[in-house]
Amino acid sequence: MEITIRSFRPEDVQELAHIDHLCTEGENSIFFYQRDDFLKRSRMYNKWAIFVAEAGNVVVGMVAACIKNLKITQKFAPTGYIYELKVHPRWRRKGIAYLLLKQIESYLRNEKVSYVYTYVLGANFIAKKICNAMDMYYCGEYSVLMFPCTATSAPDIQLVSGSELKKILPVIESDMAHYDLREKKPVSIQYKKPLPDSPFTGIFSLSKSLHTTAGVWNSSIYYSKVANKPSMIRGILKKMRGKIINKFKISQFTGTGEKLHIFQLFDIRQKASDPEILMDLIHGIQKTLIPQGVHFLMIHLDTRNPLYKILSPEAALSMNGRVLMRTSIPGELPPLLHCMYCDVRDF
Repeated sequence: MEITIRSFRPEDVQELAHIDHLCTEGENSIFFYQRDDFLKRSRMYNKWAIFVAEAGNVVVGMVAACIKNLKITQKFAPTGYIYELKVHPRWRRKGIAYLLLKQIESYLRNEKVSYVYTYVLGANFIAKKICNAMDMYYCGEYSVLMFPCTATSAPDIQLVSGSELKKILPVIESDMAHYDLREKKPVSIQYKKPLPDSPFTGIFSLSKSLHTTAGVWNSSIYYSKVANKPSMIRGILKKMRGKIINKFKISQFTGTGEKLHIFQLFDIRQKASDPEILMDLIHGIQKTLIPQGVHFLMIHLDTRNPLYKILSPEAALSMNGRVLMRTSIPGELPPLLHCMYCDVRDF
């Protein structure tokens, strides 16, 4: 059957959410996505587009991209970010993902972007193969760090607000100034303070101290991961209690059909280089979020970021990935980026 690619229409939302639901993640423990509003993630960007693949009148795949003005090697340039590349499991291995990427590539070239990038996590060989075919090349490495929310003694934290917030925002902006792949205003500066129905929970610090701060992002606002096929080991661990679970950094694991609640930390800054202070803040955030049923804190960092050396040994789980990029000239190698800003909205 012939595959056609067209622009997204509002009536596609239900079918796209269904495909998203079918595209599971994980190996030992399988999760699928559940979204009440499929477009909520895309609407966080100022300019975005979605294309869908149809077989006859049936939607079988999708891809999305947004356009941001990002700093690339000391200059700001219009840059496309590709995300939401998904194909219905029954329609895979038919070249649909490649057709979708070609369409989004055509759209981005018509928009005259200078660069296009995407993230490829771990051993996603199919995505790497497709991106290589589109002249997208390695330009940096990032890591996903997972911190289970476990009951622990930790210092109290505070939401930075009022005059303290006014004081700290310029400091955050200054600390983020050297990163590549960032907009002129970091995400925490764009949001500043929590808003109703927003994933931005606020900027937090240790009580009575502004030397170390972190933005907190509630990813569950725009999607939830739902446990589909937990491994046997997970089922056993769920029955354990107390010291055994805490000793092995095991969080409040979910069972089949239960939502996995994930919050993310971003725009982390630390005036001093004392690892204990930073971990005190993270533990304090964990302690605050446990009553809300949060299972994990997640942090995305360039592996060259000095914070990575502090945080990676403390993480219960880490996964590395690559950032792939192309320039506006076909076949041209992209520049090797300096320490990359990982936009929390991209994950």
